[in-house]
Amino acid sequence: MIAGLPRGPTLLGIAGLLGVALAVRLVRLDSDPIWYDEAATIGIAAMDWHVILGAMAQAESSPPGYYVAAKLWSALHDDSIWWLRMLSVLAGVGAIVPVFMLARDYFGGVAPWVAGAFIALAATHVRLSQDARCYALLFLVTAVAMLAAARLAAAVQRGARAMPAAFGLGVLMGLGVWLHATAVLIAASLNLFVLAYAWSNWRRALMPLVVANAVMLAIAVVPLLAIVAHIGVATIYGDRWIVAPGPLDAARLYGRTLVAPFLYGLSPGALGVQLVLLASAMLAWWRRRDTMIMALAVMLAGSLLLLPLASQFRPVLLDRTILFILLPLALLLAAGAAGLPRRAIVPAAAALLLFQAIGVAGWHSVPVRKEAWDQAAGLLTARMVAGEPVVLADSSFVSISLSRHLTRIGATVPRMVAVPPASRLEQLAARHVMPDGLADAAGLCRRLGEVRTLWLVLRTHPQPVAADDDFTARHAVRKALAAGGGTLLTILNVPGVELEHWSAPKC
Repeated sequence: MIAGLPRGPTLLGIAGLLGVALAVRLVRLDSDPIWYDEAATIGIAAMDWHVILGAMAQAESSPPGYYVAAKLWSALHDDSIWWLRMLSVLAGVGAIVPVFMLARDYFGGVAPWVAGAFIALAATHVRLSQDARCYALLFLVTAVAMLAAARLAAAVQRGARAMPAAFGLGVLMGLGVWLHATAVLIAASLNLFVLAYAWSNWRRALMPLVVANAVMLAIAVVPLLAIVAHIGVATIYGDRWIVAPGPLDAARLYGRTLVAPFLYGLSPGALGVQLVLLASAMLAWWRRRDTMIMALAVMLAGSLLLLPLASQFRPVLLDRTILFILLPLALLLAAGAAGLPRRAIVPAAAALLLFQAIGVAGWHSVPVRKEAWDQAAGLLTARMVAGEPVVLADSSFVSISLSRHLTRIGATVPRMVAVPPASRLEQLAARHVMPDGLADAAGLCRRLGEVRTLWLVLRTHPQPVAADDDFTARHAVRKALAAGGGTLLTILNVPGVELEHWSAPKC
């Protein structure tokens, strides 16, 4: 049963729920340092349209849809990190609405409030709603797509027209593929969901699904071709040095992020509450043969298999794909709460949400989430002598993080020289982000000119990463500096960043 738009007290309650979700996502939104991926968002979104949709789309392993959205969003106001992160914040908050509608339409009672509050307080969702990256926007598109998928399957069950919902589902799945490659797996999970929901009429569901997937392919043909081109390429950015997680490692990561983020000692309690609610949901399915619950269970199982399987080929994606397991999980927990005896509903829902609230508070207590460019800027300001240049050997995008934090504290931004790594992405980025500061290791001495000392700014990485020439040019830069008579004077470290002070080489 599809209900109408909420009114009166329900509307006020939803507004309050959205307000809570917004409040927890605004905490430290402007104060956290601009980490590498966010600097890449700023840098790529500032490029010309033909570069974003052309050369950069071919070099970057992720489709260009989010960079297009970031460029349009920046045009409305500015490209400050607060404004860019607000796009993710609003997408994260907005995703609660389709989740609420799904739980209300198919489970009723307390279910929509449990599902909405679970998403509002889930630390994994909050974390990715505060990054100037694509994941919160993709989650919103996925939630709306799931609403369309549920209505498609319900129409098939009733024998009603399903093509409008099929077209909408196809458009949303196509938009998802433009945002990120994992949307292909999400589309597969949504297909499983529809077939499981309409299992008694699965043959009638086939044609609407064919239409939906054809629309998706038509909309997303360009990013899909790019995704196929990247599959199996040995030089995919950042994948060569990440060890694919085993099943136990993946299970631990799921537990830390889905069950009880940042709780640790309380994890068994949080897991126990979730298992009780999941058992309640399955009991409700057994009693009523609720096809929606069965479809959600199939979708959850499919996601739990597809996403870890994909991480064997693209291990860098594992922690981010967890976000998409959150959607069917939240709805199943809500269905389980609605299926409990009346006296048990309130304590079970309260325990679930209390654990999530503790988890999101733990997330906000983490002092530095990525790279501490604010601290690096402060150290450079205190130690730098006028005229000293800064050499960047990891990525030209680092110049964005560093210069913006120097500007924020009122310091003068020094001359920066970039020696980009060998990867196609970094070479292309350097030509557009720092066209006047570009150099190679062999010509670094001449590029620096007559200076006595300089700073080499690096991101902190494990040894396999630091040894990868596609990821960093640090070895070539250090070799060039030492060959010219340069000497390492001092090393300063802050979380995620290393500052090396060198005497300049003699040309």
